[in-house]
Amino acid sequence: MKRYILVFVCFLLMFSVLFSEDVKGSELETSSTRWGDDIRIAEWDSVNAVVFDVDYSTGNLFAALNSTYGGTGVLTVHISVDTGKTWSQITAVGWDADDIDAAVFKDYFYVAHVTGSAVFIGRYNTSDGTADNSYGYRLVFNEGVSVREIALASTEDFSPPTRLYCFAITDDDSLRCYWSDTAVTSWTTVEPGVDNTSRGLDACCNEGYSSEEVWCSYINTNNRAFAGSVGATFTSYGPLDDEPTTGKTSIGAYNDIIMVLYSYLGGDLYYSVRSCTSYNGGLNWFPEGSVFDSTITTETYGVSDITARKGEGFGAVSPSRDGCFYRHRGYPSGAWSPATLFSEHDANPWIKPSIERVAENSYGIIYVDDSTQGAWFDISEWPEPGVEGKSWEKIFLSATPSLFTSRTSIEYTLGTKQNISLDVYDVLGNHIVTLASGEIPAGNYSAVWDGKDGLGNPVSSGMYFCVLETNATGNISTRITLIK
Repeated sequence: MKRYILVFVCFLLMFSVLFSEDVKGSELETSSTRWGDDIRIAEWDSVNAVVFDVDYSTGNLFAALNSTYGGTGVLTVHISVDTGKTWSQITAVGWDADDIDAAVFKDYFYVAHVTGSAVFIGRYNTSDGTADNSYGYRLVFNEGVSVREIALASTEDFSPPTRLYCFAITDDDSLRCYWSDTAVTSWTTVEPGVDNTSRGLDACCNEGYSSEEVWCSYINTNNRAFAGSVGATFTSYGPLDDEPTTGKTSIGAYNDIIMVLYSYLGGDLYYSVRSCTSYNGGLNWFPEGSVFDSTITTETYGVSDITARKGEGFGAVSPSRDGCFYRHRGYPSGAWSPATLFSEHDANPWIKPSIERVAENSYGIIYVDDSTQGAWFDISEWPEPGVEGKSWEKIFLSATPSLFTSRTSIEYTLGTKQNISLDVYDVLGNHIVTLASGEIPAGNYSAVWDGKDGLGNPVSSGMYFCVLETNATGNISTRITLIK
């Protein structure tokens, strides 16, 4: 069956069903065999913040928890060397941290925390988790204004990685951004900053789109969701929705597709998680309705997290007192999978969970339970020991030229034997023509599209997507434009 690729690139669609609060495919699935037992990361309770990241070079997983013990704040760092089945505590530091975040960057797991107006950062070796004691905890910045929230984002997914970023919202309603090079010994301010920001900060790398290599999301003082990108300067986009939002956002990006999730309080006093997506690097944004809402769970406050790493789609998670829920959507677009209730515990609906791609088609999630406020880990599919899915690195697709008048050559490379389908779709997801299909050995291939549909009729000028679907990796696509 053909997979319809829904890519919205026209302003007219902003007035269509994308504004609907109805959830497409909102059926609920209970935890299936893909989800295993929830793993307690540590015996710490009263956890108020969790952060999760993956070092793909070693396969090691890292977590940072911010807890309260005996009235004192404790920041702990943990490592798993077996894809999350067991966890070991690396360190516990008695910081009364107002906020924390962390990111893998250049052989280290960096952990940052806020104390008043100061932001400090420490690091741990990704090879074995040992603390870099010679590095210690260093000052990122102190502008003399209390810091409300921070968010780290690294270019770890680029080759080579070059920068680690720190975003912050301060009590003067400013969004600040700083970056450091691979040494992470000094920090440079990104200009211009943004005024009238309030809360809900998140940040991510934008693998494959180096002109805007990191993105952030936030809520301004008028309760509207915004996104921002960092290239040569900081660029702000928004508001993303005409409706006011509440306290949280999350953002995921891959290549020129960026998705922001944000909380929304409806007129009947229920919370939901909405999405807004750009399919062209931030130029146009399309509100796409609810991802999690009261049709899925009644005990949620619109908290969520999202990831789009490695181009395997968007994985999203939202906690509630009914449990923690997961959904996935393909790249570049498509329908969300049914919401899966995977957790074995009720989740704290106020504490943001953390989701990352662990291995091929596997998403790990850390959440906080609602009773003890302990931190738990689960994964959508446990990888085989020592196996990191790399087939995504062996699948390539391009079009030459991408802007054409009569014909274009579609080049693709398969690293292993695959069952494939190479198809062209228009921007509304309508299938135009199949260029190749069947079981094909590893190698380099090309197909020619002459601007005609499957019946040999010329199609109109406009933007189209050539989509390569394989049995191992799902689909990847490239954009082409026909001009007559």
